[in-house]
Amino acid sequence: MDTNKIEFCNKYAFNIKNNRFKSDILKKIIEKYDIPIIPNKNINFKYDRDMYKLKRFNHYISVLTSGNKYLLYLTKIKNENYCILIDRKLNKNHKYPKMLIINFRFSDELFNETIFECE
Repeated sequence: MDTNKIEFCNKYAFNIKNNRFKSDILKKIIEKYDIPIIPNKNINFKYDRDMYKLKRFNHYISVLTSGNKYLLYLTKIKNENYCILIDRKLNKNHKYPKMLIINFRFSDELFNETIFECE
């Protein structure tokens, strides 16, 4: 995997540079959860459709503020646990959003394509 080490939130993370890898990650998330990675700013909660999605998966809901939006994606790659932070905005000069590999400690059972929306 092609990465470079960067400072992130007073610690270090690894910025994923490979667009093919980014594309594969995004496809997995979209296929499983049917959510837009880069949300439409004018999106509204559609009660019937969105309640159906909420009922399909176990989840927790929390309030978000106006900080930078990310998806935190917990997955296994070659039998190793990875936490991938996906930026929910897209730089106009890039095809894919920024993705960072970060070190969080979660229970092993959560590394099964779990996603969190976060800031």
